[in-house]
Amino acid sequence: MRNFHGSLLCLCLTVLRLAQAHPRADLEPEFVGETNNVTVTEGSTALLTCVVENLGFYRVAWIRVESQTILSIHTHVITRNYRITLDHKNRQNWNLAIASVEESDRGQYMCQINTVPMKKRITYLEVLVITPSFRP
Repeated sequence: MRNFHGSLLCLCLTVLRLAQAHPRADLEPEFVGETNNVTVTEGSTALLTCVVENLGFYRVAWIRVESQTILSIHTHVITRNYRITLDHKNRQNWNLAIASVEESDRGQYMCQINTVPMKKRITYLEVLVITPSFRP
C-alpha cells in the first residue's frame, strides 16, 4: 500500500508539472478566424492556411477531400506529390503550399484536428486556367 501512495504522489506531481508547463493544456484546440477559399492561376503557387489555438498535444492534418488523400500529418508531408510542402514554423499556423498548381488540383482541402469528435475546416481551391486568345 505504501508503494501505491508513493506512485500516486509521483503521478500527481508529474501531472502538476505538465499543467504548469502547459497552462492551457486543459483547453480544447480551436480554429482561429474564418475559412478563406483560395483562387490562383494555373502554374502559380496556392497557399492554404489553417490557424489553430491551444493545439497542445493534438495534431493537425491536411486532407484532399475528393480523393480522401492524406497530404500531411502534424509536421510531416505524407503525400508523394513533390509540389506539396508544409510550413509550420509555429504551432498555430499550418500552411499547405501547392506549387505549380494544375487544373486537377481544384477542389476541397480539409484542415483537421484529431480531437474527439474531430474538428475540421474546409477550404476550396479554385484554379483559373488562362487560355491563349483565339485570333483568326
